[in-house]
Amino acid sequence: MDTWTSFDLLPDAVLVASHEGLILFANPVAESLFGHPSENMIGMKLEELLPGFPDPAQSASHLAVDTQPGARFSRINPKHSGLHKDGSRIPIHFALRMLENGQRIISIRRQPDLETQDEFLRTIEKEFKVKIT
Repeated sequence: MDTWTSFDLLPDAVLVASHEGLILFANPVAESLFGHPSENMIGMKLEELLPGFPDPAQSASHLAVDTQPGARFSRINPKHSGLHKDGSRIPIHFALRMLENGQRIISIRRQPDLETQDEFLRTIEKEFKVKIT
């Protein structure tokens, strides 16, 4: 199994980008998240799908990720959003791995909708209190 095939098996959206920020690979989950077929994402600039994505050329102090080689996770930040093909914003958080050759592997997850999470937790709390009393 080659590396690209193993990315296809991951539950997160994965983009691989060149050091210039051009997308080299997008897995099926990325297709679903962004609404573009992977073959259309190849050659797009990261900025087209991830507006304001941290540029490794910037100072690390300006980034929510570390630019040293290795996996680094973003802090959940409302400024991080993806851009769906239909123009809607997708709240995301991501992990970024910088490779020695300057390429970037970005693993992306949709941020949970906090209102939905709060509603779910309130419902569970009510059910839990009913069962205890």
